[in-house]
This record gives sequence, structure tokens and C-alpha cells, in this order.
Amino acid sequence: MSQPSPRVRELILRFLRKEASESELAELHAWLTLDRTHAAYFDAVNKLFQDQQARQHFNDEKLKASWNLLQARIEKSEETQTRPLYARVLRSTFFRVAASVCLIALVLWNLIPQKTIETPIAQNTILTNNTKGNIAYTLPDSTTVWLNANSTLEYSPDFLESRHVTLKGEGFFDVRKRHQKNFVVETSTLSIEVKGTRFNVRAYDTDHEKATLEEGEIELTIHGAAQKYSMTPGDQIIINKKQQTVTRERVDPKNFTAWKESQLIFDNTVLADIILKLENRFNVRISIDDSLAQRERLTMTVEGEPLEEILEMIHLSSALNYKIENETIIIYE
Repeated sequence: MSQPSPRVRELILRFLRKEASESELAELHAWLTLDRTHAAYFDAVNKLFQDQQARQHFNDEKLKASWNLLQARIEKSEETQTRPLYARVLRSTFFRVAASVCLIALVLWNLIPQKTIETPIAQNTILTNNTKGNIAYTLPDSTTVWLNANSTLEYSPDFLESRHVTLKGEGFFDVRKRHQKNFVVETSTLSIEVKGTRFNVRAYDTDHEKATLEEGEIELTIHGAAQKYSMTPGDQIIINKKQQTVTRERVDPKNFTAWKESQLIFDNTVLADIILKLENRFNVRISIDDSLAQRERLTMTVEGEPLEEILEMIHLSSALNYKIENETIIIYE
């Protein structure tokens, strides 16, 4: 398999920077569908770029150590040759300290041994987030997805034809508009079909799954049921898997997508709204008397602080107390 041409490299970089025009996207699409091994290159560069974007702190010393590890891994692969190197590159973690996508692309294309693969095996791409925060990825159709902690997104090599992904955990999707094929998100319980829109899906291994629509329109179907649920902005549908019930509510979508924001700014905000955002950001239950939640107003900024530190901030700002009982945080006067 020959190295991608400079033009293809430029197209990938423009795509990752969200600078590609419609004609350039079509050109990149044509290259991706030309050979299944092309998707392996694209997925590797894409993941490296997104991981690098998620890292805010790195230095030259870490970068040098990273490339040394890369060189050692390549040399080892030349000895063993037990599987295609790009698969190992895709699964490695030391790339997370890369300094720029240009350097990433350069190293990937120039250091990976070029050899003929007689029987390429198409593999699903699996994006995971095992960190405590969230990570954003750009899919091959320019859709952006944020994965919350302990979440996994999977899509097949023919994604550009099917636009079908499988989610375990929680994800927020900003789906690219003006595409002929609808975008589909599948979980263990439901299927969501959209054109261009912004929505949140929570599908951890619990009794409940929920979908919250921020913008656009989506159509939700529960596996095994004929009924379809059309959703408009502000709709939230909750599926109770244990009781087999479906509930529709009207909500402020931002309360349920705050987990993907790196910074939460509260300016004289009622405590009830703050608590709702904290519950969804940290996946916890907070109990408080409604009169207290509506009475107190706080001004604070939340960035990367742990939940306990935020509860202390609330305590110092309002003189309210808190305790933890049976995995529930109780705020009281």
C-alpha cells in the first residue's frame, strides 16, 4: 500500500481542523472508499488528533520521550510482524502527548513501515473514554461527538455509507447537516435517527436510558416496539428498562449537557439549577428541600474541581451543610 499523497494529507488535516469545503469532503470520501486500508490511516490520525486536543499540558521532554517510544515500537514490530502496525498505533496511549496534528501526521506517515497487505481485515473503530472528564472526537462525516467518562462509541468501516454508531455510556452528538444519509445512534435499548441536530444520549448499564434534544429534530424507537417518538428541542424521553415505561418531559437541555463543558459559570444562579447540572456532570444524586434549592442563589465557577470541593464551595457560600447517605448527597440547613 503506497503512502497517501500530499493532497490526501492536506485534505485530512483540513477536515480535522473543520476547514474542509463540501468539494474537499467529497474528495476525501472518495479516497476513503477507494481502499479499506485507507480508513485505518484516517482513524489513526483522527484519534491521535482528538487525543492531542484533549490534552492541555505537554512539554518538549514528554514529546521526545513519546517519539522514542514510537521508534522502539516500530523496531519491535519489524521483528515480530504479528499484526498490522497501524492497529497497534491505534490502540497505543503514548501518543497523547503529541504537540500538533501536523507533527502527528508527519510521524504517522513517515515512520509506519510501508508494506503490502494482501488480505486487509476491516475492523470496527472503537472510541473510548476511560478518563474522569470528557473527550471530543470528530467522526469521518464531520459529526462531533463528546464521550463522557466510562463511555464507548463504535462504528464500522463503512460508516460513511451507513452513518450508524453504537453507544455505551453517555455521548453528546453535534451531527453534520446537509448529508443524504440519516445519522443513527444505537444503544442496548433504543435507536435514534436524525439528519442534522444536537442531542444527548445517556445509556449506561442502569435501569434508565434517556435522550435529550437540544436542537433540530430526532426520531426515537425502542427496540422491540413499533411506536416511534418524534422529539423537538427541549424534549427528554426516559426509558425505564426495569419497569418498561416511557416518559416524555420538557426540560432545559443545557442542564443535561453540562458534563461536556470544561467550565461551568454560575452568576447569581438558583441552587436548584446548579444541583441539576452537578448531578449530570458527576452522575450522582443530590437531595435537597425544594424551598432551600429555590431560595439560595450562588455565584461560582466550576472547572476541573472534584465534587467534594464543589460541595465545600456551596457550603462556604451559603452556610448549607451536606452529608452522604447510601450514595446520595444530602444538602440541608
